Amino acid sequence: MAFVKSRLKHLGQGVWFYKTDDTAATVDTDSYFNDKGSPLKLGDIIYRLTVTNIDLSNEAISTYGTHVVNSVTRARTDVIDVSDTTAGTVTDTD
Repeated sequence: MAFVKSRLKHLGQGVWFYKTDDTAATVDTDSYFNDKGSPLKLGDIIYRLTVTNIDLSNEAISTYGTHVVNSVTRARTDVIDVSDTTAGTVTDTD
């Protein structure tokens, strides 16, 4: 998949939430967040939630993690690089 800008939500100064059906490895690939006029800045934190069946009635959490914006180059299309994920584990034992 590709970055979907409408799924990136601003939570407060330098903090973002992003829901996707892309894997953590895809999201932290160099240039994943590249976009013209990107609101992301160096040092911003992105809380990523990866789900299956995105936006459907049976949507379920797959993984989650945190990414930090490592570099931003402003150009015709802004070039954004984020860190590898600090991963969380999703369990539900009940």
